[in-house]
Amino acid sequence: MLRFAATALAIVAALGGCGSATAPSYSSSTTTPGGADGGRRSQAADAAAEGPAPISPVREYQATAPAGDFIRITIDTGASTVSYQDETNGLAARDVPYTVDGTGVYSFAADPNAHLKRAIELAADTLIVDVGRAGPGRDTRSIAIGAASTPMSPGDVPDARLAMMRLRTTGGGFDVGDVVIAGDAGAVSFDFESYRPWAAPTGGGAPFAAGPSTVLAIDGGADGAPLDDLVLAGQASEDGGEGGGVLFATASGLAMDTSGASVLMARQPQAKDFDPSWAGSYRALLFRKLGAAGAGDGGPESGAADVVLAEITVDAAGRLAGADAQGTPILDGVLLAAADVSALTGPGLLDPAHTSGLFTFRTAAADGVEDVFVIFTERGLLAASFTAQAADGGGAYAYWYGAALKR
Repeated sequence: MLRFAATALAIVAALGGCGSATAPSYSSSTTTPGGADGGRRSQAADAAAEGPAPISPVREYQATAPAGDFIRITIDTGASTVSYQDETNGLAARDVPYTVDGTGVYSFAADPNAHLKRAIELAADTLIVDVGRAGPGRDTRSIAIGAASTPMSPGDVPDARLAMMRLRTTGGGFDVGDVVIAGDAGAVSFDFESYRPWAAPTGGGAPFAAGPSTVLAIDGGADGAPLDDLVLAGQASEDGGEGGGVLFATASGLAMDTSGASVLMARQPQAKDFDPSWAGSYRALLFRKLGAAGAGDGGPESGAADVVLAEITVDAAGRLAGADAQGTPILDGVLLAAADVSALTGPGLLDPAHTSGLFTFRTAAADGVEDVFVIFTERGLLAASFTAQAADGGGAYAYWYGAALKR
């Protein structure tokens, strides 16, 4: 096995309901890994005061793919090579040459495993990768969302409420909401409050869920020392079976890799309303599945899956417009704070007091109604879309999701 520097917490236990519902509350906490002073955020502020720090030509990332993969990736820009280890399905390669086009998109055509296809990067911060042969069976297309490897000890797990987007490659693709996370030296607890667009039109259960706290024991690092070598002793299954997950720090909060989903958690803004400072141009990699139909968590889901490169613009009024590399429109609408949408918040739905940072809009689609959800991160955004294909009578659907970096 190839070994790279690792910076995460291995968590083992039953992650009950990680794919369809768990939950509790939401507040505007801004605590981040590193303690009450904000960890990475305060370090960034210090760095800004001193001027930009030089970016190393060798950059290490850890990434989670919704197909279940936890991948360590090292990019050496001096040698124009990439090395990686997929801790889930064993695919690995060293010193693979890559190319970068005029817009900054990486291409990994020389990968002998055809595992890494292309990527976009915010240097030494975030890496988003188009992944082939993903999943335990090496048979799934996916994206992997990664963060620069950062030392993290059990004591760095914050007590916070974070905006949440949970991504998967089956069961309608995603759910959104919030998570309350709390940690100590030996365990981490998660309380999810979520909305799953797939559930209602397909008869897949209740679309809104808020469940009891899930407590996961930390496997290693109990002495408080940062972990620098992560062994995936077991991952949490999407249907709540035995296992665990991998928790790691990102510039905007936390991410957790499980065997059936990627859980992305971002600090919530103080206010529910759109912040004009988020306006700008973004580049995204989006996983897309058309003509999908399936039985739900853990079951097969048909449909044509691919990954598209997209350009997204956000204006100061909160209007999003996006198109793929061929110029085909992907999304267009004005963001509404989820707290202001009666179909999403209220008794038995999401708690409006907990939805700061979550935005949405609904638009007519050629074959149904499309709901789009957006969470802004420190230097980018997360976006997801679900369309129930009404012409099919409710059985078929389409979705896409992904991450974008501000240009």
